[in-house]
Amino acid sequence: MNRLFYIGLVLAQSALAAPIELDVILSEGDPGPGTAATVTRIYKGSTNNSGEVILGGRTNGAGPIVWAGDPTALQVIAEGNQASPAPGNPAFNNLANYSAIYPIINDNGDSAFIGATDGTGIGIFTHIGGVLQHIASHGEAVPGAPGTTFQMNFGNLETTAFALNGSSFFHSSIEGAMVTSANNDVLCGGPSGSVQLLAREGDLVNGESDIFFDSVNGVLNETRTSSAGTTAYCASLTGPGASGPDNGSGIILGTPGAFTLALQSGSPASAPGLPGDAQFLGFSNNSPVRVNNAGELLFISSLSGTGISGNVTAGTGNFIALWTGTPGNYRIVARRGDPAPGLPPGVDLSIYQSLNPDERIIALASNGDSAFISSLTGAVTSDDNTAIYAELDGTLHPVIREGDQAEGLAPGVLINNLNPGIGVRFAINANGIVLVLADLTGTGITGANDKALYFWTVADGLQLIAQEGSPLETSPGTFQTVGDLSLNGTMGDDSGHGRNLNNRNEAVIATELDGNEVLLRAKLVIPATYTLVHADTHSSAGGIITSSNYTSAATTGHMADAEGASADYLAKPGFAGQLYEPVSVLVSASPDPVDEEATTQASATVVMDDSTLLPLANTTPAWEVMAGPFTGITAGGLATADIVYQNETGTLRATYAGISGDGLVTVIDSDPDNYQDYAADGIDDDWQVSNFGLPPNSDAAPGENPDADPYDNLFEFLTGYDPNDPSSFLTFRIVDRSPSTAILELSKVIPGTRYTLERSTNLQPGNWAPLYDTVVGSTFLDYELPDKSAPDPAAFYRVDVNPE
Repeated sequence: MNRLFYIGLVLAQSALAAPIELDVILSEGDPGPGTAATVTRIYKGSTNNSGEVILGGRTNGAGPIVWAGDPTALQVIAEGNQASPAPGNPAFNNLANYSAIYPIINDNGDSAFIGATDGTGIGIFTHIGGVLQHIASHGEAVPGAPGTTFQMNFGNLETTAFALNGSSFFHSSIEGAMVTSANNDVLCGGPSGSVQLLAREGDLVNGESDIFFDSVNGVLNETRTSSAGTTAYCASLTGPGASGPDNGSGIILGTPGAFTLALQSGSPASAPGLPGDAQFLGFSNNSPVRVNNAGELLFISSLSGTGISGNVTAGTGNFIALWTGTPGNYRIVARRGDPAPGLPPGVDLSIYQSLNPDERIIALASNGDSAFISSLTGAVTSDDNTAIYAELDGTLHPVIREGDQAEGLAPGVLINNLNPGIGVRFAINANGIVLVLADLTGTGITGANDKALYFWTVADGLQLIAQEGSPLETSPGTFQTVGDLSLNGTMGDDSGHGRNLNNRNEAVIATELDGNEVLLRAKLVIPATYTLVHADTHSSAGGIITSSNYTSAATTGHMADAEGASADYLAKPGFAGQLYEPVSVLVSASPDPVDEEATTQASATVVMDDSTLLPLANTTPAWEVMAGPFTGITAGGLATADIVYQNETGTLRATYAGISGDGLVTVIDSDPDNYQDYAADGIDDDWQVSNFGLPPNSDAAPGENPDADPYDNLFEFLTGYDPNDPSSFLTFRIVDRSPSTAILELSKVIPGTRYTLERSTNLQPGNWAPLYDTVVGSTFLDYELPDKSAPDPAAFYRVDVNPE
C-alpha cells in the first residue's frame, strides 16, 4: 500500500532546495502483496537502479516471505515453510536473520537472499527469471577443495554479492579433516550448479607462481563485488614473491578465472606531491577496498619514501592516502596531513588511525566519484574531530562534521557521532548525492531521538529526511513518529551488494512509523534550474521567451512550433514554458548477451528530471568501451565483442549533454576452445586460464604434465583433476585376488564424477562389460569395488571417467 507525501514546498524559484518525496512502500498491518494474509514484520530491504526493491518480512498466515519488484506491485519470490522445496537441495524453508543479512536486487530485477535450509545451517538462494534457485548451503561440499564442506553462518556471509549475469559471490569458512585455521577461509562464486572456488587462504594468489595468501584467518573477509561481477579485496601475502620487507600485501582484482594481483606493496607510488622514491607500503587483510563496473578501485594505502612521515597510530604525518583509479593509473583522493577542505585553517585530514580500519569508511560510485569518513587533527577537539567528505569530479567537498549544528533541527542540536564502528553512515550515487546517517547530541536529545537521516548535494548541502523519535508528516495534517533509523550499504549505485541508495536519487530505509514497521522510500527530486522571463508582447506571429539559459521563438500558446532551443534545456511540445532537464542516461544493447566476435547495437535513453524518458538516436551520444571484452564501438553504438575464454561482462558508456551512463553487456563464450594461444588444442580455454593463468604459458599445452603425476593436462582436463597438484590423480588397482573374487580400488575420486568400471577377458573391442556405474557422492575419497564373479584364469579391468 503506497502512500505518497512530500517534504518541502516547490515554487518557481531556482534558489529553493530540491524537495524530498517520501513513499511508504509496505507497512506492518498492510495486506501482504500476493497473499491473503496481513504483514506482521518488515525486514530491511535494498533497491536497484530501476527503482525496484527487495525486502523480507512475515505475515500472520504465510510465515516468512521475500518480496521483490516494482514498489507498487510487489511479488512474492520465496516463502518459508513451503510445501515443496525450491529447486536444488537442500530445500529453502525459512528466512535468514535480516537484522544481519540483507537481500540483493540487481538492475535486471533478479534477486539473491540468505535463507535457512532444511538442516541446521543457512544457504544462498537466487530468484532469476521467475525461478527460485539454490546456490550453496552450510554442510555442502566446497568445489575445488576435496574433503571440505561449507561452514556458513550470518557472520561470514555478510559480504554476499549478486551480479547482473546471475552469479553469486560469497565468502565462507570451511571445515574438514585437513582444514586448519591457516586454510579455512574461501571465496566462491558462480551461478547455481557452477559455483567455483575463487580463492582460499594459504593457497597461491590467483595468477601468481610464488605468492601465496597469508595464513591469517579472515584474509577474504572484506571482499567487494560490483554488479558486473568484478571482485576486489586486500590480502596479506607470503612466499618467495612476497618475502621482501615491504611487499607482503596487495590488492586482488578480477572476475572468475581472471583474477590478478592488481597492486602489490613495494610498487612505485606516483602522484603530485609524492617524492620520486615513493612506494605503496601496505594493505592489511581487512583494509577496505571498493570496485565499480568500470573496474575502478577505491582503496587506502600507507606510503614510504623520502620526506614521508608518521606511524600507524599517530594522528600526524603524511604516510596514509586514499587512492582511486584503474590498475597502473591511480591518483590520490585525500592524504593524511593535507588541510581539510572547507574547514577552518589549522584543521587537517587524518584519514584513519590504524591499518585495520572499519571497511565502512569508503564508498565508490559508478562514475568514479567517492565518499569517505576521515578523522581530523590540528585545531580540533574530541567533539569535532571526524567528518564525511565527497569527491565529485576531482574536487573534495565537506558533507558533515561532528560538532556542527544539525541542519533542519532546533538550535543546540549538534551532530555527535559519525563512527562507522557502530553502523553504516553513508552511501553515494553517480549524481553526486550522498545519503548520511548521523548521531545527535545537545538540547533535548535522548536515546529515543538521537539519529537523523539526510540527503546532501553540493548545491543545497544537508537536507533532513527524518529524525528518529520525531514526528513526520505522512499526509496533509497527519504526523507519525519515526522509529529506529539504520543503513545497510556504503557501496555505490552499481554495487553487487545490498544498496540503500540508487542512481534515481532514491533511498530505501526500514524504520517504524508510530511503532509499525515500514519500508520507507525517500527521493530527492532535482528540478531544472532556470528563470523564466515572459515576452512583453505576443502576436499571431508568435513571441520571444528568453533567459540566460535559452532562447525560444514560439507561436502563441504552443511550444510545439518552437524555432530554437538550447542544448541545456528542452521544451515540452504543447506546454508553454514547461522545461525538463536530463539527469541520467540509461544504456542497453541488443542482442544481450552477444556471442564472442559478434556485434551488438547499443542504445541510449535520457531520463529527465520529471522521470520522463527520451530515446536518443544511436549517433547522438558519444560512445566508448569502459571495460570488458569489446574490441571497439562505432560512433553509432555498434560494439564488437572480443574472443573470451568464459562468459564475461563488459561496460559500454554513452555520454550526452555532459551526463554519462553505463550499460552492462555479457559476451558469451560460444566457442570454448578459441582463446589466443590456448585455441584449438582440445582443452577448454577457461580450464587452462583457471589453472595456468592467461596465455601464453607453455605448461598449459595438452601434452604437458607440469605436476609430474602419471597424467598429462589433456587427461586431467577430461577427468576433472588438478594439473598443478602432483597428488591429484586417479589411482586404479587390484588390491586382492582370490579364485572367484577380485577387490578393486578407486582412490582419489572426485565428488560429482561418474566412474564406470568395466571388465573384459581378452581385451578385444566389444568385449567390455560394465560392472559398476556410479556417481561419487560428496563424502567418499576412496572406493572398494568387489568383482565377485571374476573370471578364471584372467580378467582385465578399466574405468571410464566422466565428470557430470
